[in-house]
Amino acid sequence: MAFEAPNSRWWVPVTDPASASEAIKLSGLPVIVLAFNSAFLAIELLFNADASPALMFAFLALAIVLVVIAFRLRKGHAGYVPFVAALFPAFLALVVLDSFSGPPAAGGLLTQIFLVISKWIVPALAAILAYRGLKGWQWLRAQGTRMTF
Repeated sequence: MAFEAPNSRWWVPVTDPASASEAIKLSGLPVIVLAFNSAFLAIELLFNADASPALMFAFLALAIVLVVIAFRLRKGHAGYVPFVAALFPAFLALVVLDSFSGPPAAGGLLTQIFLVISKWIVPALAAILAYRGLKGWQWLRAQGTRMTF
């Protein structure tokens, strides 16, 4: 028996079109969190003298795309869910490239801990929460529902 919090909107079982639609709409929230996280990392790279400007612009472009997709998901447009599933690994690939680009920005231990949280922990939690939207999308696709963009 799996643990499920009472009245938890995040883990609603996807069993009908309404619950699938709700799961897709709720997946927009972790996507917007990842967008803000990507924008934060772009700003962090702006102040890092050793960082690649191309990597900074890649984080910024990803943030803009994620914001657009997040608001489209919040309106119930299920067609964007597969793109979200592809953008999470893209974000992680940028983080890995960032780790090879040079030493992190100057700062103390607290700054380094904050960067680790923003690069690895926040995206992992957002991906777990966005997974419900993928389940809703799969349910709608299995039922033959036409999804909008």
